[in-house]
Amino acid sequence: MANLTREQILANAAAIIKNLEKLRLEQQRLLVSEQEAQDANDKLDIISRNIELIEVGLAEGNVMFSIVQFMKGVEAETHGLKDLAKKLDAENTWLTDELTDARKKLLSSEQSVRLLLSEPWYFDNP
Repeated sequence: MANLTREQILANAAAIIKNLEKLRLEQQRLLVSEQEAQDANDKLDIISRNIELIEVGLAEGNVMFSIVQFMKGVEAETHGLKDLAKKLDAENTWLTDELTDARKKLLSSEQSVRLLLSEPWYFDNP
């Protein structure tokens, strides 16, 4: 079986729905004409059952379209969340680098202060 794209599947489904709607109208016209003739109850039952099945097919087609629309929204949201995650990861990396640089400067400053405090000349010369 050929691999169909989402668009091809939707186009096929739309064509099927259109044809089912035409078939439903045809069956309804046939039902009305048979009811007017009232010559066969079996035919009426068959036609009524056909109309019910067609309506089920139409409802399923509409559900399929709703699901596709929902999935498109989910995919768009997923894409947006992935982009946000990438931005947050880059920001996290930048913040980590900034924190590392700040720690290095703090350690260097602390070391300078310790060195200055350990030298006696610092206190002797005002």
